[in-house]
Amino acid sequence: MRYVAPGYYEYYLKKQFNPCMIGSVTISCDGSVYACRVMRKNDYGNIYITPLDVILTSSGISEYWQLNKDSLEPCKTCHLRYSCDDCRALESSLTGDPVGVYICGRETL
Repeated sequence: MRYVAPGYYEYYLKKQFNPCMIGSVTISCDGSVYACRVMRKNDYGNIYITPLDVILTSSGISEYWQLNKDSLEPCKTCHLRYSCDDCRALESSLTGDPVGVYICGRETL
């Protein structure tokens, strides 16, 4: 786990959104839209069938964008939460739970 002292912009970003996923999507060569290039289990639509703006406003992708540290247990009480760079995709692939904290290094600090 990596901990860095965030600047003002990073602090604000991490306080409001998931720093890894905010505003990003992955579009595969077949047109499938994913929340992350690693999280390929759930596609949220296909740009060859549905316009991208419709997919972004009507799918669950924004839920991943808004998955900030204040919405995760035990992150919301951790004093390092806004300097922590975690990976929800890795967490999801290890535990099947994108809001889990299996890979948290807090116990070793």
